[in-house]
Amino acid sequence: MALHPQSEPFKDPLKRAVVKTVAPFADRGLLQRFSPTNHTTVVDFSTNDFLSLSDDKVLAQTFIDRLQRVHNEGQNAILGTGGSRLSIDAPHHLALEKRIASMWTLEGIAYPDPEDAPSATFLPSGYVANLSFWSAFPQVGDLVLHDEFIHASVRDGLRLGRTSQGAIDIKMFPHNDVSALRHLLQEDAESCSSHTVWVAVDAVYSMEGDTAPLSEIIDVLSAFPRAKLFVDEAHAIGVFDLGLTMPPHMSAERAARVFARTLTFGKAPALSGAALVAPAYARPFFIVRARPFIFSTAPCVFNVHAVECALDALQNGYTADRASKLQANVRTFLMLLQQNLEGIPSNIIRLPVSLPLPTSDADQGVLYTPIVPLLSREACQLSEFLQAQHQVCVFPIAWPAVGREAERLRICVRAGHSHKELEMLALGIAGWGRQAALRLSSPVAVGQVSRKRDAKL
Repeated sequence: MALHPQSEPFKDPLKRAVVKTVAPFADRGLLQRFSPTNHTTVVDFSTNDFLSLSDDKVLAQTFIDRLQRVHNEGQNAILGTGGSRLSIDAPHHLALEKRIASMWTLEGIAYPDPEDAPSATFLPSGYVANLSFWSAFPQVGDLVLHDEFIHASVRDGLRLGRTSQGAIDIKMFPHNDVSALRHLLQEDAESCSSHTVWVAVDAVYSMEGDTAPLSEIIDVLSAFPRAKLFVDEAHAIGVFDLGLTMPPHMSAERAARVFARTLTFGKAPALSGAALVAPAYARPFFIVRARPFIFSTAPCVFNVHAVECALDALQNGYTADRASKLQANVRTFLMLLQQNLEGIPSNIIRLPVSLPLPTSDADQGVLYTPIVPLLSREACQLSEFLQAQHQVCVFPIAWPAVGREAERLRICVRAGHSHKELEMLALGIAGWGRQAALRLSSPVAVGQVSRKRDAKL
């Protein structure tokens, strides 16, 4: 579908604006993913199905059996809910929320005030959860500090809340820079002593493939009693047990310093929906002030029971072997990439400097995320090449999702990938990279670059 504003004299200003905006994306093939694709013939390296649970027959049958049991027992409708949580009776949702709160209650941590113990609220998605939290909680005079690569849902929530009125100060610190965060806290010592200071980070950054230095951040915040840490665990749940803000990945004492967590079930658990876990005293405030939550239809009952099945799998160890296999697959793929990209100029393809890379057998204790960003200014062409020549589906991430200079392939490694599939992708990427290097070093290409440079001058 070619969309060019000059192809016909559009008289409707809206249509003209729409076509003008969409045309560059269509020209680069970025809308192809919204067209029918025969996914049975390609290897998936694009989705967040990290544990390969989306087609797991055991988990699917467990879910079907559970629904059948609920239906036979006559426990209310199992399809639609009929409205917002504020207008319906929701026993299934309440039972799920109670279970989540219990699972994320820290052993060995005393809560002198029961209102400080964790509570959970189930929402349609992680986006809605973050939008709801950040549009509701920051109050007039508060300070919000967030990592520069925080998820867009946090930024959107802040825009929806009081920040749009200039009543909240927002500052951004460089990615994973704990020293910069400490400096901002010290710089705003007055705000830190009289108002709440909110610090927002992702446990796993969905575009960078790295993790937040959570323990260091928590240690810095310990000197600021009014500071409250929010962690989006969306890409960590299931991959790293109950998340990176829970034991065994963090001590219970440090974990207790996390004010709120977003748990998303649409990534590794292969479902949909999310939960916000925060102190019990915050839940009533959230219910009456979080407009995205108030005005959204509650998730369907069958969705609630699907999440119950996923929690069963997390608790009974069913996902543990898959998580171990995923770690091994990521490590293998990174080693294959390093070997095959050797000699290819970094201006053609490169891995981010911040991405942990395997060095030897001695680094077996390192935790790798399943997200491998491959930076390239020709990410769209590389994606098309891999699908056409190697039957691999890995979509490009292009502007405006990332900056123009940060366009990339976002490769998602899965537990179900075979060594042959990992090797095929690494060899395909390297093959394209060598072709691109030859193309750019040819006299014609060099001449084109020179003319472009002269034109700019």
